[in-house]
Amino acid sequence: MAKLVLWDFDGPIADSIRGYHALYDRICEQLGVEKQWEDLESFREWVSGNWRENISRLGLTERLGETEPLHNDYLQEMPEIQSSVANTLATIFMKGYNNAVLSGQSESYLNRVLKDKGLLGFFHRVLGCDSLSTEKFNPETLREARELFDAGPDETVYIADTVQDIEFAHQDCSRVIAVTYGWHPEAKLQAYRPDELVGSSLEIPSKLDELFTKVH
Repeated sequence: MAKLVLWDFDGPIADSIRGYHALYDRICEQLGVEKQWEDLESFREWVSGNWRENISRLGLTERLGETEPLHNDYLQEMPEIQSSVANTLATIFMKGYNNAVLSGQSESYLNRVLKDKGLLGFFHRVLGCDSLSTEKFNPETLREARELFDAGPDETVYIADTVQDIEFAHQDCSRVIAVTYGWHPEAKLQAYRPDELVGSSLEIPSKLDELFTKVH
């Protein structure tokens, strides 16, 4: 099988951190909870890629149901797409690599946004939180996604933007390219030792070529 490139959606593809920053500000304001960040950059330091974990850290576990309508309202909006991602996806597709999305968002949401932005045709599969039998933040999720393509860890690279993503890629023994333009800042990502760290999606195709030729 061709090599497999798995993309997280929020961050590497969608420029969603600003929207989620505003969403969490709104949640804190409406539910009377003190914010644990001051601005966008401190929010990037605070936030994880896991919705339930963030709600728990705000002390709102028992009020999760009150946060979900606000989250659903946000998901009705179309996020902006990261600059140059369309060109990057086209380049990777032309190289013959398998492209797939692996995200904690629902499959229907992902398909709707990718179709609207003209990106759906660059992906062989779109895998959301309702596509697989395991939750996203679990190495088993990555393994299950790989097995759909008969790809081993050496044949898989995950494009990610949070330390949780890096951790579970390492646990799966897959390679991981972390992007610094997404949710977590560069210094935080670097501390978790991704295989590669890039500041632009345009760097990803050449990094993939290098990783796929290395012995793990």
